[in-house]
Amino acid sequence: MSSPPENHFARSTNHETTALMALYDKTWSEITRLRDYEWKIAYYFVYITSGLIALVATSTIQMILTDTLRWILTIAQIVAMFFAIYYLDVTHGHLTQQRNFRRGIEEYLRFYDDGVYGAHPVLPREWKGLRITKAFERLGLVVPLISMVVLTQIFSIYILWGLATRRSEMHRDVAFRHVEFRTEKGAISGFCLSYPTKEAAIEAGAILRRYITSKGVEKNSHVECRRQPSGGYSVAVVVSVGDQTFKVEIDEVDSQYIHQLNSSLSRFTYYPILIGYMEGESFKLLRPRDFHLFKRDLVVDGRIVLGKTGSKIDWDALFDAEGA
Repeated sequence: MSSPPENHFARSTNHETTALMALYDKTWSEITRLRDYEWKIAYYFVYITSGLIALVATSTIQMILTDTLRWILTIAQIVAMFFAIYYLDVTHGHLTQQRNFRRGIEEYLRFYDDGVYGAHPVLPREWKGLRITKAFERLGLVVPLISMVVLTQIFSIYILWGLATRRSEMHRDVAFRHVEFRTEKGAISGFCLSYPTKEAAIEAGAILRRYITSKGVEKNSHVECRRQPSGGYSVAVVVSVGDQTFKVEIDEVDSQYIHQLNSSLSRFTYYPILIGYMEGESFKLLRPRDFHLFKRDLVVDGRIVLGKTGSKIDWDALFDAEGA
């Protein structure tokens, strides 16, 4: 007695269904991964930007935060923002593609038809034949995520420029004046910040005064000289005391004065920074004993110059000799 013919169609259908179900599971896993990745792109960007905000807000970073560095950071942030928006859009496109793959498998397995897996369809029958577009969840998810990225970036740039500038006392219309103190060991070079009015000089001097007298607060100072294309130097002075910071940037300082400061540090430990002002046609100093800052380090074209240790100077006598 011959055996009944083998049902190749049934076996083929069974294997095909098993393969489709395996693909269906993988598609679901990929949809879940891409959906999580959309959130992660936005979250990672916000975390990194928040770290940058916290870093920029510190007085130590504000000391070295020049306008050039601000522009570099701003451009980098804008580029990063567009990358985040681009990858959010691309990821949403891949997610839409995977959702359509899933829907195609569901239609092939007749999840939308009555009487296949029971009296009622597994999934709503009105979904049958509908294709998912990128508009799906765009307003409900993608736009809010992009808005979160953009708003965080706007706030970061505001901190970088607006708040940092507001926290700082930005001193403009300030001139550079080279000063020398004659001693038996030679001339000590320094410089004076010359303000257009006595009131402005006193305001700046008050910060130096606070720097000298304050105890138990964080204090930092930084002086940097950079050569300009014209051959002169740009001199930046930043002084931070607690939550108060002021910054002076002076362009086109004669290079000979920078060389004299450099030479002076090879023989003496410190160079003084003083405050002065114009009164009519004459220049006057605020009392040096009360309004001064001693610096041992000077950054010249990225190189740190340190004063020579061991040189003892009677600064009180030198200041008194100025008659101020």
